[in-house]
Amino acid sequence: MINNFSYLKRQTENLEQEIELLKLNNKKEEKSTNCVCINKNFSNLEVILPKKILLGYLNFSQTSSLYFQGQINIFLTQSESVEISLIVNNISIQKLEKNLVLGNNQINIFCNFTPILTENAVVFIKITPKNKNSIYIQEVSFFIWGMFETQNESTYQALELNNNYLISFLSSNNIYYKIIPKEENEFCFNEFENLDIGYGFSFAYSKESNQIFLFRINLNGDLFYSKLNETEEYLISKISYVSAISLNNILYVFCISDGKCLYFEIDELGNMSLTKTINTYFNKLVRVNAFYNDYNNKIYVNISDSKNSNYLMEQTIETTNVASNISASYSLTINTYEDI
Repeated sequence: MINNFSYLKRQTENLEQEIELLKLNNKKEEKSTNCVCINKNFSNLEVILPKKILLGYLNFSQTSSLYFQGQINIFLTQSESVEISLIVNNISIQKLEKNLVLGNNQINIFCNFTPILTENAVVFIKITPKNKNSIYIQEVSFFIWGMFETQNESTYQALELNNNYLISFLSSNNIYYKIIPKEENEFCFNEFENLDIGYGFSFAYSKESNQIFLFRINLNGDLFYSKLNETEEYLISKISYVSAISLNNILYVFCISDGKCLYFEIDELGNMSLTKTINTYFNKLVRVNAFYNDYNNKIYVNISDSKNSNYLMEQTIETTNVASNISASYSLTINTYEDI
């Protein structure tokens, strides 16, 4: 009896030890370090006055240890003193000044950072030529290690032009694009042109005018539009997602605002119609994608809600001077059975 009791006691102690080891392993997994890589190719972005470059968004916890390692490639046509600041939520956590020479220069940044608050953070690099001589940013790359969650969701779009394709994507709140021929090929990240900073975007192509239009949502939720690489015009605020198409010189724009789908048109002179709401009884909407079907000459809109359910809406053909009354009746039959 005593031997059995001793055996059970040893087995119980072994189980307790295994449970404690599992707890420790779970804690280690919870404290595992994340790493995010940010790379931006600017193709000689000219900087004369102080310039902020967005690196991305992080969600970190209080007292979590973060480590930044960055590299900035700069080209100069004359010597210049340049100040570089690494900024988190408008607080400079690292600042250095370098005397750069004619030609290619490389600046390296290393920095540890321990937040004092649990918060969402915006991370920037600020570049300031001290004597206001032109410098040209070629590339910015950063590694960030630590316990955090990233808020950088990539989105993509492919658009057919007359003789080419326009492929584009949003990464780390930067819009990249490239126009390519209609042939099989492969492309690297650094081959895409960095267009602008944005929370969301949509390109639209007009076959009639052979023009490309860009609809861009800035970080404050303001929607702008322009012809590619031309001056933007403000359209509307409180926008979180946008999708646009062009048809017969009319731009049809669908966007998400406060969980609802809005719709408006822009004519060839740039005049914007009144904004309408597409009435739905779905959950809070988060995405919308519009496209034109060449086979039946109709516009289709796919909307997605917060539960990741998708709904497809088809354009109806408007008619005039036609009215109809619809009446309906129904009956309900219920059959039951009982097991005896």
